[in-house]
Amino acid sequence: MKLHNYLYILLIYTVSFSASAQQLTMASPESLGFSSERLELIGAVLEREIANDRMPGAVVAIARHGKLAYYEAFGYLDKEAGIPMPKDAIFSIASMTKPIVSIGALMLFEQGLLMVNEPIGTYIPELEQRRVAINGDPSRTETAWRQPTEDLMRHTSGFTYGGRGITALHSIYPASSTSLAGPEFINILAGLPLHHQPGTTWDYSLGLDVLGVAIERISGQLLGDYLQEQLFEPLGMVDTYFSIPAGKASRHAQVLGNHPIFN
Repeated sequence: MKLHNYLYILLIYTVSFSASAQQLTMASPESLGFSSERLELIGAVLEREIANDRMPGAVVAIARHGKLAYYEAFGYLDKEAGIPMPKDAIFSIASMTKPIVSIGALMLFEQGLLMVNEPIGTYIPELEQRRVAINGDPSRTETAWRQPTEDLMRHTSGFTYGGRGITALHSIYPASSTSLAGPEFINILAGLPLHHQPGTTWDYSLGLDVLGVAIERISGQLLGDYLQEQLFEPLGMVDTYFSIPAGKASRHAQVLGNHPIFN
């Protein structure tokens, strides 16, 4: 899978326990207020899920007062290859990218560079003139009451995923932004009406992808570079990337072949 350094791929952020958990010292669960017997039940549940092919593996870390009470790896990093799960595995966090992008936007808000209540057209003029489809019919539209604003963060913008519905508008909307460069993605959205009037309907959406484009235009950086410089490096998030470096690719946990993304 080719990974591009844009927001529009919400499947490729990765995170690892290693940078934090491995720096903490272990202590007995009881000294930290936990029950060793009860903590062992975590492993029993996970092992059952792994045996039933509902998950390939997991890494669990539980810390309190700066010390680890529990830190275990279960199952497989790659079940098909028979590679056991290491404690420093790197996992895809998928749409948890969305709150990370929101943090990046709020950092610009703190600097007075991106006002969350400003119409999106302030930052992406191509999206200034908005229409809204009537009953999901792109040939029948009405004027949007207003442009999307902070709706982009809360899935009320009207920029709904194309693959998450059955209307005529869904059929021509992008199912994702994975394979699209920023300008192409925005040009497609600019030529389509919204699914809903902004602020009226919660619908899991491409709004955070649009917000990522706004961040790029304001910062003058690719989103991945901006987040790396402003968020990941200052916080010591040494295993968080849009694209995993070649030297760390062997630590990337693989999903099961029966995972919905393959079906």
